[in-house]
Amino acid sequence: MWPHDLRVNLGEAPAYQSTPQIATDSQGNAIVVWAEHTNPYFGVHAQKFSPTGARLWANEVRVNGEPAYRMDWGHEGSLAIAMDGQDNVIVVWEGEWQYTWTDPDVYAQKVGRDGQRLWATDVKVNSDNIHRQRIMAVDVDASGVSVVAWVDERNAGEDIYAQRLDATGPTPVGAGGQG
Repeated sequence: MWPHDLRVNLGEAPAYQSTPQIATDSQGNAIVVWAEHTNPYFGVHAQKFSPTGARLWANEVRVNGEPAYRMDWGHEGSLAIAMDGQDNVIVVWEGEWQYTWTDPDVYAQKVGRDGQRLWATDVKVNSDNIHRQRIMAVDVDASGVSVVAWVDERNAGEDIYAQRLDATGPTPVGAGGQG
C-alpha cells in the first residue's frame, strides 16, 4: 500500500479529469491514463508510478496528438488501455477532429515505458467515417499485435466491431471489421 493517496494529475489550471484507467507493467509499476478537459481542449494524459508510489515520469505525458480532439467526456468505455510484453501501454479513446460530436471514431496510440509516444501519429482504428463508434476495449497479444473492439452504429443499430493493429500501429492487420 502507498503511504497516502496520490494525486495523479499535476495540472494547476482549472480542468476536469475523468475516466481513469490503470495497467501494471512487469516491474509492478502502475501506469494511469485519464481524460482531461481544459477548455477548449480535450486530451488523454498518462503518468507512471513505482510500487512505492514514486512518480516515474517528471511530467504528465500527453498521449493524443495535436490538435486535440473532442472526447466522449467521462462515459464509461470512452477510454481503454492494455500493456504489451515490453511494458508499453496501448491507449484507445473515442474522439473526433470536428467539434460537432456527431460521428466520433476510435483512436489509438502506443506509449513507451519511458513515456514517449511510439507512433508518429494517432491511429484511427475504425474504417467507417459516417457513423458513431464508442465504448472500446483493447488487449495485446504476445507478439505486440493489439486487438480493439467497440460498439459501432453503422448499421442503424449497435453492433460490435473489432480491428487488429500491427505492433508498429499505423497499419491495421486485415480489412477492418465486417465492412
